Amino acid sequence: MAQVDAAQVRVSPALNSKEFHFFVSHEWGVHDKAIKIAQKLRDKGLEAWLDEKDMSGSTDSSMANGINSSTVFLVLATQKYMEKINSGNQADNCLKEFQYAGNKRFDRIVVAALESDMTKAASQWTGPFQLGLARQKPVDLTELSDKAIDRLANAIQTRIDTPEASSDFTPRLRDLKASLNPCSSEAWAKGKAENFTLGTRSWIVDELCKWYSDNKSAVFILVGDGGVGKSVIMAELCHRGGALKTDEDVEKSKADERVEPRRKSSRVRSLWRRSKKERQPIFVAAYHFFRHDQVTTAAPKEALVSIAWQLCLSVPGFADVLDSVSFGGIRDKPLADVFQTILVDPLNNLGSDQTRQVVVLDALDECSKSDDVLTKVIRTWKDVMPSWLSLVVSTRPEGEIQRGITNNSLDSKVLELKDEENFRDIEKHIEHLLCDMKDTVEQKDVASCAEILSERSEGLFLWASFLPETLNRMKEEKQGGVLTLEDISHKDAIPNGLGGMFEEYFERLRDKMGGEDAYQSLLTPIVAAREPLSVEQLTVILDKTKKKTKKIVGDARNLLYQGGDGRVALIHKRMADWLLDDDLSGNLGVDVEDGHTALADYCSSSRDDIFSLRHAVFHLVKSGRRAEAFKLLNDFAWVKSAVSVGDDEAQRRATIGNLIRDCVELDIYFAPESDTPRFLSKAVHALSYDPNELASQVLARLGHDSKGPLARSLQTPDQPWLEPIRVTLAHPRDPLLHVLKGYSDSVLSVAIQGDTIVSGSDDDTVRIWNATSGEEQHVLKGHSGDVNSVAIQGDTIVSGSSDKTVRIWNATSGEEQHVLKGHSDYVRNYVRSVAIQGDNIVSQSPNETRYWNARTGEALDADEAEASTTPGTKTLVNTENGTHVKLSGGIGFTTDHAITYTACQGSVYVIGDESGMVHILHVQGIEPRTYNHNVNLSPMGSLI
Repeated sequence: MAQVDAAQVRVSPALNSKEFHFFVSHEWGVHDKAIKIAQKLRDKGLEAWLDEKDMSGSTDSSMANGINSSTVFLVLATQKYMEKINSGNQADNCLKEFQYAGNKRFDRIVVAALESDMTKAASQWTGPFQLGLARQKPVDLTELSDKAIDRLANAIQTRIDTPEASSDFTPRLRDLKASLNPCSSEAWAKGKAENFTLGTRSWIVDELCKWYSDNKSAVFILVGDGGVGKSVIMAELCHRGGALKTDEDVEKSKADERVEPRRKSSRVRSLWRRSKKERQPIFVAAYHFFRHDQVTTAAPKEALVSIAWQLCLSVPGFADVLDSVSFGGIRDKPLADVFQTILVDPLNNLGSDQTRQVVVLDALDECSKSDDVLTKVIRTWKDVMPSWLSLVVSTRPEGEIQRGITNNSLDSKVLELKDEENFRDIEKHIEHLLCDMKDTVEQKDVASCAEILSERSEGLFLWASFLPETLNRMKEEKQGGVLTLEDISHKDAIPNGLGGMFEEYFERLRDKMGGEDAYQSLLTPIVAAREPLSVEQLTVILDKTKKKTKKIVGDARNLLYQGGDGRVALIHKRMADWLLDDDLSGNLGVDVEDGHTALADYCSSSRDDIFSLRHAVFHLVKSGRRAEAFKLLNDFAWVKSAVSVGDDEAQRRATIGNLIRDCVELDIYFAPESDTPRFLSKAVHALSYDPNELASQVLARLGHDSKGPLARSLQTPDQPWLEPIRVTLAHPRDPLLHVLKGYSDSVLSVAIQGDTIVSGSDDDTVRIWNATSGEEQHVLKGHSGDVNSVAIQGDTIVSGSSDKTVRIWNATSGEEQHVLKGHSDYVRNYVRSVAIQGDNIVSQSPNETRYWNARTGEALDADEAEASTTPGTKTLVNTENGTHVKLSGGIGFTTDHAITYTACQGSVYVIGDESGMVHILHVQGIEPRTYNHNVNLSPMGSLI
């Protein structure tokens, strides 16, 4: 006993004298073994808290103090210990320790299994014990061998070294965050929120609150030109809605640590009361701010993943539901599937008694695939999302976005530059700025100065962001006294409009940099880059010292944004637009091709830089250096480095996916100079999982005898690996490019045009696919019967169905444009085939052919269709009596069996009949125009 006591004294210094590395929780039957384990771990430099000698005062307080003063909570797992936890006996000390540690040390638990059954967590752990330790992998300590103790010591040390988790994060949340690996736009949004002037934008807030309280529609879209302050409004909404904390909020919470943190609902109501106006508070559950100059934050799938993570923190029960979802490789799925998998399905599995909240998406126009987000997320939101979660979006009124908003009849508030309210807001904002410049502007003139300056702003808040420096410079030039109303009202004192302000500031930058060459060398790569550049990268590009580069960036502080990571980009997308438009910027404009050249040079000189590995191929091809791009793609060592970029499987998958998409965009995916883009498409799953498989994948797909440059440059791994002895996996040039999955029933019809595939199915849907990437673009719903035929021409898709209708769709947006009804109600008179040529559509059923105007959807007779067909290209096909096809204006062809489909490519017609026979006919005597029926020969030549 004396020896035991001595051991206890040695392994457990007095509780008040120091902290401990780990607390030992065990049932009394293994107490002696616990002492031995503690002794062995102490020899490895790990101090233990054990109960008997470290007890002082009450048992409960001693255990609580012991757990609090220990970094890790060590469970010595036995069957009896588990029974104690599962018993629910609140008087049991093991249960008390277990529950207390679950709250205080949930991220610092280690389990050592002292019995063989306890090593089998999946099958032998049960009840609250299993639930509390569900994410723990036990260390096998059934024998107290040196190796077993080493494993336990390593497990404890790993927990000690792991950064402390937020007290808000449960083990489930920690695991979900690691699995989702979400990006964050918090820093950017916080900066915008801190630029908000209280008292402005009340009219926009009123519109939002009215929409929110009326609860008649699920989506609110704020539309306004660049520079009017949409992002600041969205950031303020996130701030008031409780999803975003500014630095001021953080400081306020630190100021009085005695006060318990307020619940989110209380903080939100307090923020909404600042306006001194009775409004229903809008709670924000999640947000994402798109950034055109950052690949990750511009990506729509990243936005959805970020929102899903935030919902785990803001919506009760969502994390539990999402945790049961399999979302491995989620970023490889089509956007619609990502939306369905991590948002739609989990949210609809929650109860309907949730607090009403909104999701905020800012700067949709800066999203890399804004049309996809509009059609697959925003357009479907009201139909697929629970009624308690609404959506607020801001965007510039650009092209398809504006048309989509108009055609889909979504609620939107247009921010007009000439709105009286807008000018009142900007005047108040400028007045607020001037009041903060007491040493620069005569305060008695502030109101009058603000009125003059608001007129010069042309309603743009971005213009006002240049005012402080402009006014400070004017004061310096005045050389004495503050600026008066007379100084500011002088017509040439301050530039009018954003164009005038850009011209002055970019011209000053050019002068500061010493002329045109230095000016261009700075701005062209920044404009051309697809993500912000670091000061170190700019130092190499500019061929300057780091000190000089920092000074250049500092001199351009009104034009360049430098984030917390030190990377540099233009402050606003509108600046890039202005610089690239020669009509606006004149001799201050930049040539983006020069930027690609500069970045290509950088990538060539810094091959191993992360930026280079991500973007070298893109900038080399954009600068006309295709041969150099292919040299990289054919270099095994470079490809190995490129596919290794990323800290985990998800990040590597994104890197490889971006490289493949670049090759598609650059039109080199099918280039004969390199098989690598197609190789990566087939091997992305394996390489994102383990880049070290590259050699195995190359040999399994290309073979040992391959003459291809990637195989010839192969480098064997410097560690044990599996070497394929023959080709067993699909070759990069395998004619099967993609298997397009998504239908729930048979596919009845397909058509292809360029890079777009259209298909129709028994499941009543039409789907649009990207032929190169295989990605699903749109699911078109509207038919109530089988889709027997599809055709595509330009931006128009036509579909014919067993529901006796023909439908016209927009190929880009997926929007339904017309429903054509006219085929008779005869029971077998389903629409069997459709074709489109020019402005004419032909639809056929077993006993009739009908004609339609493709633009208006109006029915035409045969003569009208014939008359409107372009002379010299009269190749419309009629099917008569089920077995005869006839060219309009020409002769026909009769088959022995009923015709099931027809198709045309150039002067070749393909006709299929019920016997399975395919008739291939060459048109003689006229020059035909291509159109499509159920099947379309490939206009790409190599693609079927």
